[in-house]
Amino acid sequence: MDPDEPAAYCCIIPNMTQSAILVHRAGGGYKFPSVRLPPLRLPFFPDYVPHIRQELRRATGQEMTVLRHLQDLGDVQICVMEVQAAPGSLPDDYVWLECGEEATWADELSALAWQAWSVARTDEASLLVAPWERNGWFADAALWMQTRLHEAGYLLTGPIEQLKGAWGWSSLLTVETDRGMVYFKADYDRPPKEVAVVRKLAQRWPRNVPHLIAADAERNWMLMSGFAGVSLEPLDTNQYLSAVSLFAKIQRSSAPDINEWRQLGCPDMTPGNLLRLTKQLLANTAVLTGGESGLRPEELTELAQKLPQIEQMLTRLAASTLPNVISNEDFKAGNVVLSGGEFLFYDWSSTVITHLLFGINYFLNRMVRSSGEDRFRWRNDLEDARRQALLPAFLSEWTEYAPWDQLAAEFWLCRRLSPLYEAVRCYGDLPFIDTASPWGAGTLSNIPQALRNLLAALDYSPNF
Repeated sequence: MDPDEPAAYCCIIPNMTQSAILVHRAGGGYKFPSVRLPPLRLPFFPDYVPHIRQELRRATGQEMTVLRHLQDLGDVQICVMEVQAAPGSLPDDYVWLECGEEATWADELSALAWQAWSVARTDEASLLVAPWERNGWFADAALWMQTRLHEAGYLLTGPIEQLKGAWGWSSLLTVETDRGMVYFKADYDRPPKEVAVVRKLAQRWPRNVPHLIAADAERNWMLMSGFAGVSLEPLDTNQYLSAVSLFAKIQRSSAPDINEWRQLGCPDMTPGNLLRLTKQLLANTAVLTGGESGLRPEELTELAQKLPQIEQMLTRLAASTLPNVISNEDFKAGNVVLSGGEFLFYDWSSTVITHLLFGINYFLNRMVRSSGEDRFRWRNDLEDARRQALLPAFLSEWTEYAPWDQLAAEFWLCRRLSPLYEAVRCYGDLPFIDTASPWGAGTLSNIPQALRNLLAALDYSPNF
């Protein structure tokens, strides 16, 4: 698939009673509706959700949301939609076709989509299918939003829109009100609950985390005020310096009450426990060798041979004088907003307890790089001036705990071990996601790929 070419999105759209499906007339037969969309910067299906529904609403006149992403065929994505209002009149080239046992009317692509939908319907009762990927969830969430906003004195001035969905991690909805844009987020079931994390952070850092208008802790639902301001991502280096320094301060403030964060359910990703989890992962041959990206026998042998080196590195980190702290496992410039001179950090759903230098490595690795830079060297060196400047700004917040040489040495230990950290983090996600879905399968395939990166990083001498 050419990343610069528009991709096709083939959409299965049952009616509200599931008795008929929406099809598009094609010659003497029918096919499922589809749209073509230009590529976004990242080829991430949930980000295409609002564009898919907008294009289909324009084409068909039907109000609908994207329910599930069923299959990734490279240049074609297959998804199923949910109609959110009683069907109105259709354009002449669309028709509701009564559901049968077989799609004898379908072209080749529509037949593939029909088959994917048939399989998906058999696992709808699975606990691993996210709540927002089930019929009726959007209507329940929208009603909850309307009720909570009315109670808080907000007036809705537009419809509730789907912003992100059709994957197992979260669902985002948004609505315009008389006080500006409001966002709704529902998270998956892996601890900790983001509601609890944001509430605890707000006790000390109320201007640096989302403001909650309402929340349902049991369902892990949050209703948040809009993030007025600009994303950190396109801003200059000085703003990055300030943002990473503030994030270090937030992390530092968690050290004295780290046991309270444990009680909230934050997973233990400290170096000692990371070693235990690594051994569990390396014993799971099915995960390591499964799929197209699975490790080859010689790579498995190399991992086993390098386990003593990994153990030595993690043991050294475990003996550090640096405190264990919380880390937002999606800490990146795209999840930071600058507003009124304050930085707001969001997306705390995967907060863990860990060595403080793993989080900054994740941040550095997610900074935008130029297309000509070698990916492996870029992830392991800090040869670009912008990232070189960020490291001292972050490390200087920790000099009361350790001398500079120790901080720098432990940073590079964490940097070389970052692929292992990502592999173990993905492995911890597996019990909570549907690995048969495209996103779940991607999470599964990330594990051997990260371990392959680890093998190269362990033998690599960073340029510093």
